[in-house]
Parts: sequence; C-alpha cells; structure tokens
Amino acid sequence: MAVVLNQEWLNTNSLRNYPFREDMSLIPVEDVSVRLPNSLIVDCVFTVAGSTPRIYLASLMLVGNHINFTFKDSAGVIVTTINVDTSSYTMYDPILLYGIADYSDARGTLILGNISDFRNAFKDGNYTFTLTTTELEPCIIRPALRGVRSLVLVNNDIESEKLSGIVRLIAGTNMKLSYDATLNEVRFDALSVPGVNFNEICDCEDPTAPQCIKTINGISIDDVEIIGDGKCIEITKNGNELVIKDICSVPCCGCTELEFLTSSLAILESNLSKVEAYYSTLNGKLDEFINNALLTL
Repeated sequence: MAVVLNQEWLNTNSLRNYPFREDMSLIPVEDVSVRLPNSLIVDCVFTVAGSTPRIYLASLMLVGNHINFTFKDSAGVIVTTINVDTSSYTMYDPILLYGIADYSDARGTLILGNISDFRNAFKDGNYTFTLTTTELEPCIIRPALRGVRSLVLVNNDIESEKLSGIVRLIAGTNMKLSYDATLNEVRFDALSVPGVNFNEICDCEDPTAPQCIKTINGISIDDVEIIGDGKCIEITKNGNELVIKDICSVPCCGCTELEFLTSSLAILESNLSKVEAYYSTLNGKLDEFINNALLTL
C-alpha cells in the first residue's frame, strides 16, 4: 500500500477546485444541474516533454463501480485515459498516468479523494466537459527535464517506431563510435583503414554501381598498364572503354576491288570450262588414233 504524504494538503484540496483552475465551473455538457465535487480529484501532476500544453478533463464515464477519466489538450488530442475500480480503490492512493500517442512519453499521477460525494450526485453514464469548464492549473503540467524524448530511424520514407528508454548505438562495418565525456557527445567515425571485421577498401565512387575490378587473371590492377605489342595490336581509351584493334588484319580491298575480283573469277571459271571440253575432245581423238594404229599392225 502506498504511503500518503502531506495528507492535510489533500484534505485542503477536497474543499476547493484544485487541481482544476479556481474559475472552472466543473459542470458537464449533458447535465448542468450537477457539478463535479471538489473531493473527487484532490491532486494531479503530469510531466510532458517540450512545451507545456493546456490540459483539461474531457470526459468522465461512470459504469457501476468503474470511473473512466479522459484528459485532452487544448487541440482536442487525447493525453491520457485511466480507469478506476472504486470498489478496490483506497482514498488518497496515487494512480499512475501514462501518455498516449503523441504524449506516449508523458507520465503523471492522479489522486482521488472521497468518491461517495461523486457517486451520490452522478448517475451511470458518460459526461463530457470543455476546456473552459475543467482546465487544470498550469502548475500541474510540468516540463520534462529529459533532453531526448525518443529516437526514430529514418530510411528513405520509412520511419521506425519511437525508441525510448535505454537505446544502444552499435558500431557497424567500417564505423567507429566514441564518447566524449567533456562535451557529452557521441562521435561517429567512418574508417578507411581495413582491419578485423572491416570491409576491404573499394575505390568505387558510387556504391550502387557494379563492383570495381580488383584483379585480372589473379594479378592486382593497382598500377596495371595495358599496352599493345607495337606491331599489330593497338589499344586506345574511349571514355570508360578500352578499344583493342588488330591493325594487321584490316582488309586492303573495298567493294570495287571485290567486284572486279568476282568478275575475273567468273571469266576464269568460263575459260576453264572451255579447256575442260577441249581436253575431253582431244582425249577422244587420241584414243581413236591409237585404236586405228593397232589395227594396221
């Protein structure tokens, strides 16, 4: 059971509007004939990061033994909600408050007093209020002293969930983290020297481009020069290309010369055909002469 400190302070608050502003009416929109008794909420503290907003009790729901409280800021954004089981609640026990959504890192404490006065005045149902009827005292909302509320990792248009509590920064490949206690800063150093657990150095300027050529036939290309043989091989550079030419095998004839050669070969082929025909005729004559000569012997 929590220890109640300064009970007289809480007793005093049960007789005044506090923690609501003194000029608040505490009258719900639904029924102007009833008013929140001063003894219902006797103390409240809420710590919010950044600038301190104006916060008010936006709605209150009573169902049986349960009371649900919803607090909003002046823009209508929900700050926190809390449900209290009055059958097990002890007067002046602190109730922890936890922020929601935009106020997820906010924390607070709510203390209820004599609940019976409220139960006698209000029936079961939902009751709403406005900023002008249930705004909390400005001193209730206190700025958080934490410098960093949370961390969010952003990768292009994708954002991670908010990282809060103990967040560890771990050095990755070719990255070193160091802490300077004097300046209270964390330093990120990208290392260029390869070592254990580090990648090899690559001279590629664009990390998305294809990997650089590191060796040719197992030979490092740090200082390699590609040269021709000075006779038939010529190597030239054209932008990002190496052009290798075989200057000895370049044809010396063009289309005109090839056409002349083709015509000459056609004529030669025709003459060879005539020679072949003459040879066949001569061979037949020779055979006939030999046969006649043998008959006369």
